[in-house]
Amino acid sequence: TGLVLCSIACFFIGPAPYIGTSRLWLTLVADGTLGVGVALTIAPIYSAMMEVVRPQCPDLSTESITMFISGLVPSALSFGELIGPLVGGGVTGILNFQDSTSLFGEVTLAMAVLMLVVTLVDSRRTSRSPSHLRS
Repeated sequence: TGLVLCSIACFFIGPAPYIGTSRLWLTLVADGTLGVGVALTIAPIYSAMMEVVRPQCPDLSTESITMFISGLVPSALSFGELIGPLVGGGVTGILNFQDSTSLFGEVTLAMAVLMLVVTLVDSRRTSRSPSHLRS
């Protein structure tokens, strides 16, 4: 749901050419929606990474894994804060602002669909595997 909210917010921040003209109240609501969407997208990352890392490092304590993830996730977010404006500025330089926010909304929506497909395939695979093989 977080990626879908981010995508919707991108469509309204520009706004997308098919939405119409920009209104201040619409941009403010879209900015708030983007903030909620980002929070909903980032929050599950910690538990998902814990599920992935724990089986790979059985000799490490839960505290060590948590400390590792607590350093890795903010580092990745900071790297995104560096790369994001560079990419966004480059795309906006080629396209106009409305088209670039629409493009980012479409890419984010595609990521949401991809995540949905991966989650459904993974849950189907997990439900079909014998219970003694699940971790």
